[in-house]
Amino acid sequence: MTIDWASVNWAELGWLSGIAFLAALVANVLSFRRRLAGAILTAILFATIYIFRPNLFGAAEANIMRTACGPDTQKLCAVVVPGQGRVFYCLANRQADLSETCRAFIDKIQARPRELRLD
Repeated sequence: MTIDWASVNWAELGWLSGIAFLAALVANVLSFRRRLAGAILTAILFATIYIFRPNLFGAAEANIMRTACGPDTQKLCAVVVPGQGRVFYCLANRQADLSETCRAFIDKIQARPRELRLD
C-alpha cells in the first residue's frame, strides 16, 4: 500500500498526535504505577478530546454557507438536523435545485482533497 504524502492533512495529524501525547502524559501523571488505569484514562481522554475537537468547517465557512445557502437550506433541507455535515450533504445531494451562489459554495468544498471535506 502506498501513501500519497501530498494528500496527508498534516495539521490534523499534528493536532491528533498532540492530543494523544497530552492524554498519555496526563494519564501517566495521574495513575503513577497503575498501568491499566493509565491506559484506560489515556483512551478516555483521547476519545473525549477527539470528539470535541474543532470541526473541519471553520466558523467563517459556516457563516459563508449560511449566507450562500440559507434560503436553499430552508427550502430543501428544513427537516435535516444540523451537525456533522448533514445539512451540507443534503444540499450536495440536491445540486440541481440549488441557487447559483449555494451551488458555487458546494462545488468549492467538494473540490477540496477528501481529508479536508466532511464526507
